Amino acid sequence: MLDRVRKVAHFNASVPNEPGEGARLLEALRKAGVNLLAVWGYPMGVEAQIEMVPENPAQFVRAAAKAGLRLGPRQEAISVSGSDRTGAMAEIFGKLAAAGINIGAAQGVATGDGRWGAVLFLPPREIPKAMKVLRNRK
Repeated sequence: MLDRVRKVAHFNASVPNEPGEGARLLEALRKAGVNLLAVWGYPMGVEAQIEMVPENPAQFVRAAAKAGLRLGPRQEAISVSGSDRTGAMAEIFGKLAAAGINIGAAQGVATGDGRWGAVLFLPPREIPKAMKVLRNRK
């Protein structure tokens, strides 16, 4: 069962694909008091793409600018979380598929204390419909 379904803002940025760049970025955000709900990165040639979901988007944008980080445009995604169980993501994917909603990308994780969460990236026009589908308890 899902405990929480909410729309979130996410941003991306490219940084040099070198040791310490992620630490530098995250330390600047930490010093500014930015809480990230999710963050992940992956290499893209000589750069690394960092994806971030901040708790407070306005605070995040200010801190990123102060740190000299060039952000891509603000985008919307859906954050889901709940009690961990076998097939949790399968349920989510199944509900969205049944509604004809395509998932562009997803990142999920179990926290190890009986909880799990995921960020779902959908076409912007599909987010309101997906929110309704996922909030329906049936």
